[in-house]
Amino acid sequence: MLNRQLTIGLILVVSLFCTVLPAAQSQMVYSSRKTGQTWIVKWRTKVPASFWRQAEQIGNDEEGVYLVRLRQEADVEKWRQRWKTHPGVEYLHPNVRYDPGYRFANRNLLSAPGKSYYLYKTRFPQAWDFFQRKADLKKVKPITVAVVDTGVDLSHPILKPFLTEGINVKDPQAPPEDHFGHGTKVAGVIAATWGVRHGPAVGAGKIMPIKVMENGGDGEVFYTVKGIREAIRHNADIIVLAQGSWAYSRMMEEAISEAEEQGVLVVAAVGNSDYDLNQQQLYDRPLYYPAAFPSVLSVGAVNVEGNHFSISNTGPGLDLVAPGDMIYTTTINDSFSFESGTSFAAPQVAGAAALVWQLHPDYSAREIRMLLSQTASKPSRSPEWDEKTGFGILNAYRALRTTGINPDPGEPNDSPQQARLFSLSQELDLVLTEGDQDWYVLNLDQAGKLHIDLVHNGSKEKVQLFVHQLPAKRKQSYSLLPQAGKNRIEISVPKGKTYFRWTVPQKVAGQVKLKFHVTFSAAADNYEKNDMLSQAAPLPVKETKAVYEATISKQGDIDWYQVVLTEPGDLNISVQPGTPRFDPVIFKVQADNWEKMRYDEKNEGGTETLQLNVEPGQLYFRVTDYAGNPIDRPYQIAISFEQRDSSIYENKKK
Repeated sequence: MLNRQLTIGLILVVSLFCTVLPAAQSQMVYSSRKTGQTWIVKWRTKVPASFWRQAEQIGNDEEGVYLVRLRQEADVEKWRQRWKTHPGVEYLHPNVRYDPGYRFANRNLLSAPGKSYYLYKTRFPQAWDFFQRKADLKKVKPITVAVVDTGVDLSHPILKPFLTEGINVKDPQAPPEDHFGHGTKVAGVIAATWGVRHGPAVGAGKIMPIKVMENGGDGEVFYTVKGIREAIRHNADIIVLAQGSWAYSRMMEEAISEAEEQGVLVVAAVGNSDYDLNQQQLYDRPLYYPAAFPSVLSVGAVNVEGNHFSISNTGPGLDLVAPGDMIYTTTINDSFSFESGTSFAAPQVAGAAALVWQLHPDYSAREIRMLLSQTASKPSRSPEWDEKTGFGILNAYRALRTTGINPDPGEPNDSPQQARLFSLSQELDLVLTEGDQDWYVLNLDQAGKLHIDLVHNGSKEKVQLFVHQLPAKRKQSYSLLPQAGKNRIEISVPKGKTYFRWTVPQKVAGQVKLKFHVTFSAAADNYEKNDMLSQAAPLPVKETKAVYEATISKQGDIDWYQVVLTEPGDLNISVQPGTPRFDPVIFKVQADNWEKMRYDEKNEGGTETLQLNVEPGQLYFRVTDYAGNPIDRPYQIAISFEQRDSSIYENKKK
């Protein structure tokens, strides 16, 4: 058995948003999450010459995907409306800003934790000993972990033995050298989980640096996706993403699907919560993309005490947590530092995944993901899954010593009383046999539409899904034929609990294996259909502030409203998001004032406000999402009006 005394100077790595916790209070640092007028366009057909009259190409990924910048004279509204509906365009969306997260105020701890405390909490020392006993180190398969980030310090003495040839996506002629530090910190956590500071490194892991940003503030989804695809092409086994955004990107979803198809495990941090300049928390949910995608192993953070770390995002889809508070790791210039954030929790999971994969080279990426979730540590009597800790804290030792993966972890769930509570945006596995029925339950806090994606794992038998709203005994049933690929079911559901009952309607000789996940979209609001100016929904102006609630319920949804004013005065209209997924844009039309029609001052989750000096008449305004995405939470419109002195208005009329 290896004698591993955990001394000072551990290395930490990885994945999503970093928090800097210096000795004194630090100022919050914000960066614009928009990249100007740069857009991603994927063409199904040859690009027509007319497209390039108002746009110039500044990058391309695979065939048909272009990064373009609008020319100065282009009207973004007209350009976008014209090309997003073109039959040759598969999708068009903004080049969303991706970054490693914000900086936070200092954590005032009575005493700093040991430099290796987090490895004890995740039981890596026992995992190393077990690995050494069980693995044939001469035959163990090397596992390559790609760090898609700011690069890595290529000469750091701790990291250098692990590094394999990397790629600089933005400047292919230059090495993926890290000048900022975040990627080096992520890589350091991975190396730490392999025991590098405590004797000979365990296993034969490699770290592949993929540089997609220079300083943490210049990240873009376009280049991050290019980095993911480069990692896949260069045979990475695991990809760690220490960056992200609340905004959905079709291009990113395609890259994640490609990784899954190629058998590559993607590990991503869930992101750090958002704070204002007074250090008041604005949003701590939902998860950042790409962590929010069902096939990504999403990782949140716990603090030194092992409880939910308040800066770690929460919500549906969270898989695991690991320590993310005061993590000692490598940084540039051959140095080390303490760091905090979900960026330094996710790499611990990636490091554990690499060790498991070396012991079980026959496992698929999906099976590795399942095993780590099934072996996580949870306090007794706590729910199997929750929005703050997912399935629990990473337990590297239990993951390594567990033989076999439970193909049906929901059992026993043969009745409504035993129904397994599950989360949106999370893949579930089940096994059906003749006479068997598997019950699951989803608890929604608002009405909307569910999108159920089912994958038939190669069986030829039909399966049947019953969707119940109990105790009202409302029931819908769906019979699904065996076919390759996915089946999608879309159903409208009320607020509250929705039950799913899976069965096989015929005799079967063996087992029918399935996997499914469920996503949610908001129900259409009471103002629909108001997609055109001529359909604008009237919003009454009251003596006191009036608040109205609406939804962006479909792709490219446009909500038009009308305000009728009978007196002159000061009008304030605010659009307040209910989630940082929503980045509202207001476009106003007023007969006597066409100046500054488009209002878009804030980023995701920020309130946009019109402050207008108005005369009697009609005012129309339109609300959309910057990226054109459907939004799963309602937004509010607040309207207040203060009447101007009527004598001034009468004199003006004379």
